[in-house]
Amino acid sequence: MSSGTLGLDVPAPTRQAADPDYDVECQAALDAHLRALCDKAGMAGWDQRAILQAAGTIIERLGREYAEDPDPADSSSESSLDLSQLS
Repeated sequence: MSSGTLGLDVPAPTRQAADPDYDVECQAALDAHLRALCDKAGMAGWDQRAILQAAGTIIERLGREYAEDPDPADSSSESSLDLSQLS
């Protein structure tokens, strides 16, 4: 298992990317971490609708960013969200 900067252990894939079950294996590897993050946000006071909507928006943004820069390791990993847009 490899450990990320957040202390999250995510298992390496056991299948090749062309394997039909590769995506399912990836979902299983990420599932507990995403659920724990959503639970933590809920315990902080955020409602489930807002948590899931925010997570979906962030994932969509990551998809666009990774499409533009397939190797973001050399880029900043900080949020690209501009909080000054909030009222």
